[in-house]
Amino acid sequence: MAAANQTDPTIHNNLIVQTQIGNFNDSVASQTTTTHNSVTIQSQIGDANISKSLQLEGTSQSSIFSYQIGSSNIAQFTQYQTIASSALINQTGSMNTGTVVQGSLVTTSSALIKQTGTLNVARIEQAFTSTLSSLVNQTGSLNHVDVYQTGDTVSSVSSNQIGSMNQGEIALLDVKASSTLLNQIGSKNMAFVSKGYVTTANSLVSQAGSLNWANVYQWAVSENNALINQAGSENRGDTRQLFTTTSSALVNQVGSMNEAKIAQTNATLSLASTTQLGSNNMHGTTQTGTGQVAIVVQAGNGNIGTLTQ
Repeated sequence: MAAANQTDPTIHNNLIVQTQIGNFNDSVASQTTTTHNSVTIQSQIGDANISKSLQLEGTSQSSIFSYQIGSSNIAQFTQYQTIASSALINQTGSMNTGTVVQGSLVTTSSALIKQTGTLNVARIEQAFTSTLSSLVNQTGSLNHVDVYQTGDTVSSVSSNQIGSMNQGEIALLDVKASSTLLNQIGSKNMAFVSKGYVTTANSLVSQAGSLNWANVYQWAVSENNALINQAGSENRGDTRQLFTTTSSALVNQVGSMNEAKIAQTNATLSLASTTQLGSNNMHGTTQTGTGQVAIVVQAGNGNIGTLTQ
């Protein structure tokens, strides 16, 4: 076990480096109380590793890096009431978990989680920061990603999953402008994007594989764009947008057994577009409001369509 704690506000340019090689490792680091240029680097090679780091209360230019090679790894970072915080978790092995929590009075927050292995989980929570960015890369199987952002802020989220049985969930609430990308390559993928009370929302879900299903739900958004691209089999689409102005919802599907639903309710100047190239396709499209445009293209066999405005 290794533990380090820095609390002296008169000491700046703090650096904590912890390296563990072996089994049953535990690493804990803490930097608090108005320090500047705080950096924590934790490296663990072995199995059953745990890495925890905390940066709190006025630390500026704070950064945390964790590198874990082995199995049964856990990495947990918390950056709270800091200025310009960044966190990186890199895990190579199996049964990995990565968690980053950033928030409150932070000017910029960035979080990156990279996992290579199986049974991976990645969680990022960012709140009340002027600029937020989250990036998750997972390669393996049984992956899960969960990103939550909130606060009067500008946000960007990017999630890439390569493997099987992947699931991605992204939720944003009360942000100024957001850009979200959820990319899945593999089988048995699911993707869920939810945004509410956003000034400008752009969401893209891209899935290449089989048994895919994606959902983009956005409400109370002034400028709203949702795009779902699916290439594979047994795909579903779905987008639901409520109380929006200048919105667009597009679903593109290439494959078989596709289903696409677009519903835009109480929307002004909305565009709904469904393109299905394959077999056994269905579509949907229901819009209520004013100034709507709907486009539907189905090329294949077994197609069923309904469109109501």
